[in-house]
Amino acid sequence: MRNPQGCAFFCEPAGTREIDTFTCCHCNRVVHVPASQPLEAVGDFCRQCMKLICERCAGRPCVPFLKKLERMEQRYHARRQFEILAGL
Repeated sequence: MRNPQGCAFFCEPAGTREIDTFTCCHCNRVVHVPASQPLEAVGDFCRQCMKLICERCAGRPCVPFLKKLERMEQRYHARRQFEILAGL
């Protein structure tokens, strides 16, 4: 991979292997990219957020992971506020 975001080290009996990695912007999954394979074999590039995504997120709508976390926090705070107002 030309510009990897990280690397993974595998310690095996035959020696240590190093593989380039990137993190999917949509689901926060770490994807291993073997040196001999192109990016299209293990993931894709989102044209909306302009970031790398994994195979599972390719072809789906663009919803970055941070937006998902923000929505979860908003639901939590709304539910918490309801519980306080309802006296639960």
